[in-house]
Amino acid sequence: MDVNGQSSPTTPNDIQIIVNPVPNVNFTTTTPVICFEEDAILEFDFMTGTAPFTVNYMVNTIPALLPLSFNTIGTQSQVISPSPNVGNNTYEVIDIIDKYEIKIDSEK
Repeated sequence: MDVNGQSSPTTPNDIQIIVNPVPNVNFTTTTPVICFEEDAILEFDFMTGTAPFTVNYMVNTIPALLPLSFNTIGTQSQVISPSPNVGNNTYEVIDIIDKYEIKIDSEK
C-alpha cells in the first residue's frame, strides 16, 4: 500500500541494472613536431569503454570538421595530414565519446 491506501503497482521479480564502463584512454604521438607536408601519427590506447569511439578535437582552438573514429578497443594509430598555417599549430582533444555516448572531456 502507498501513503494514500492504494495498492502498490506490481514490480517485476528481476531488475537488471547494466553499468557500462567509462572510457579510459591514453593518448601519445610519435611526431610531437612535424614539418610542412609531413604526417602526424597519433596513438590512442582505449583501455575501457565500449567501441566505437569518437574523438573530437580542435586545430588552433577551432573544432575540426570531421572527428576521428575508432572501431575497437586497444591501441590504434591515426595518421592525419595537417595543412597548418606557417608557425606553431596546436591540436587539442576536446572529448572522447563511446558507443553509449559516455563522454570524457579532455580536462579530466
